[in-house]
Amino acid sequence: MNNKIFLAIFFILLSSTLVFAEQTGTIDFSTFNRTIVTGLYAYTVPDYCIEQAECYGYVCYYDYDNTSESGYAGWCQPPSLGKCIHGNYNIGSLKSVGYKLCYGTNQSVECKSTGIWQFTFCSYGCDSTTSLCKSAPANTTTYVPPSSPPSVPVSKIIVNIQPKDINMTQGFSALNFVTIKNNGDNDLGNLRITLSGIESSYYKVSPSSYTEIEKTKTKTFTMNFTIPSDADVGTYNVTIKATTNESSANVSTSFKLSILPSNETIQSELIPAYNDYLSALGQLEKNITGMGNKGYNITEVRQILENLKAKLNNLNSSITNKDYLTAYELIDDVDAMINDANSKMQNAEKEAPKQGDLTIILAAVIIVAAAVIILLYLFWPTEEMGFHHQKGWIIEMEHPFKKLISKLKWKRGEKKIESRKTMEADRRREATSVNAIVSQREKKIKKEEKFKYEYRE
Repeated sequence: MNNKIFLAIFFILLSSTLVFAEQTGTIDFSTFNRTIVTGLYAYTVPDYCIEQAECYGYVCYYDYDNTSESGYAGWCQPPSLGKCIHGNYNIGSLKSVGYKLCYGTNQSVECKSTGIWQFTFCSYGCDSTTSLCKSAPANTTTYVPPSSPPSVPVSKIIVNIQPKDINMTQGFSALNFVTIKNNGDNDLGNLRITLSGIESSYYKVSPSSYTEIEKTKTKTFTMNFTIPSDADVGTYNVTIKATTNESSANVSTSFKLSILPSNETIQSELIPAYNDYLSALGQLEKNITGMGNKGYNITEVRQILENLKAKLNNLNSSITNKDYLTAYELIDDVDAMINDANSKMQNAEKEAPKQGDLTIILAAVIIVAAAVIILLYLFWPTEEMGFHHQKGWIIEMEHPFKKLISKLKWKRGEKKIESRKTMEADRRREATSVNAIVSQREKKIKKEEKFKYEYRE
């Protein structure tokens, strides 16, 4: 029983060492795998790097000559390494803290405890034996007269940036290098570089300056970029100006620094902004349709609307393809187009009716007026049929529009229409006979009254 418990505990401990083995171990430079896999639930860390963000939870250890592999500046290794790495396009080699070597003839390079190479400018050259800067020589000068008139010396420096274009993500840091070469005829002093086109809080240059740079020699500055998590996303044109004690040698160059959004920015800003623009597009379409129905000239606004739809489709594609830098550039375009459309809608004017439109409107008015007259005529109250004291007998006459309606209904029953006509004729004849009888009756009454009057006399 105890043996079973012991074996179970042994296997649990053995498994736990695998689970929690996240950033441990050493590098075997004899095999030098292309990728580093850590932990039981592993993720792949690349061997080489240009910036810190590419190493995930590891550290990008930069080579002092800024070359670890073709196109890369350093290696991705655990933070606990505590050593420097140097190698040229092949297997890197570890260098202990305090290791020194000469870089060129006037620079001494030393490995620090943080795994970063530190450069020291040697005013009188670097001793290849000790890898230390040489001491100042004794002041012994021998004058040699020139055999020919001396040429005018030229002061000139060349600036080189590695890498040329830099991509940084919000909330990350990375090192980049600027190499200055004295390509002129004079030794120069007080060499320093300044950057413009980006916030000064985003970077730090070290060293701040070099006391001297001899002709044909080079100096290296380290630019440590630290991008805040709330930095504006976009591409910045950064200018580097190298200055010396000779203004004629001063020179400037530029590079592009692209700040990419973090995952938090994408979820909290980019995607909600896209959804808001879709809602604004729907409202804009409704407003355009309403103004068009009211007779406003919105031709330009309709064209902007079509371009806006195309921009939003491109924005959606950029988000889907994770091209977030392009997506942020499109957001600026979409915002400007919506503002332009709203401005043009506010200043839109009603269109003057065309000649053809006036004709149609006049015809419509005439038709409506005719229809009203017809309806009034049809439903206007008429006098009731029968005997009236002053007008005598009134017989209902057939309305002319009723005749028209009867003709239109002919297909539904011709016999019924004919029968109705016959009844109307009979009614007229009856009325005529009644009028004749009434007239004879009145004559008879007048005659009887006359006879009575004569009889009384």
